[in-house]
Amino acid sequence: MSELSYIDKDGNTIFTSEYYKNRGSCCKSNCLHCPYGTTLKNCGLSFDACDLNLSSDRQALQDIIDENYMPQSDLSSSLLGSAFGNKSVQRPNLQELCSDNSKTWYFALLKGFVCAVIRVDANNEVDKLYLKKHFQSQGIDLPLVQRFFQGRVEA
Repeated sequence: MSELSYIDKDGNTIFTSEYYKNRGSCCKSNCLHCPYGTTLKNCGLSFDACDLNLSSDRQALQDIIDENYMPQSDLSSSLLGSAFGNKSVQRPNLQELCSDNSKTWYFALLKGFVCAVIRVDANNEVDKLYLKKHFQSQGIDLPLVQRFFQGRVEA
């Protein structure tokens, strides 16, 4: 069973997209984890450059990448793994990911909350997307992020 809420760093209870799916309809209130696309449509995504020289930015980047490579320990994953062979996915090395100077990292934000990190190549194409755990079932994918990234307003 998926989690229906979590507590953020400020102690607030945040409902997940699973909670809103179980409710069955969209309230059109631009909920942070809206699975119906309303918040993405109304608020869009914004982007902040990730400064790899700052340990806090490097740690945030590492944490989000790690969320994408956590080993699955639930029963269904265990059964599928034994039925089809346990294929362990290696977590990418942050040093290697950040060593290419032709690539730039950004934090993707939804309503001011970091929902992902992206890597952008020299042609301004998003070539990597790592979503935070609680944003992974909201329809945020590479083509969508690319459209928002290309449409952003430079400061």
